[in-house]
Amino acid sequence: MNAVLANAAMLDLEIHQVDIKNTYLNASLKETVYMHIPHGIAKPGQEGKVFRLLKGIYGLKQAGRGWHQELTRVLNVS
Repeated sequence: MNAVLANAAMLDLEIHQVDIKNTYLNASLKETVYMHIPHGIAKPGQEGKVFRLLKGIYGLKQAGRGWHQELTRVLNVS
C-alpha cells in the first residue's frame, strides 16, 4: 500500500477510496425480502412478526447481487 501511495505522490496522481463494506451492506434490494425478527429483538407478543428489508444486510445473498448491479450501472460496464 505504501508503494502505491508513494508512486501516486511522485506522479502527482489523485487517489480515491471506496468503502466496499458499507456499499455492499447498503445496496438496495430489487426483490421483496422478509426475515424473522432476531431472538431478543422482538417485544413480547410480536414474536411471530417479520421484517421487510429495504436494504441489504450482512449475509444476505441478494445484497451482493444488488451491489454488483449498482456498481456495473455506475461504471457503465456491460
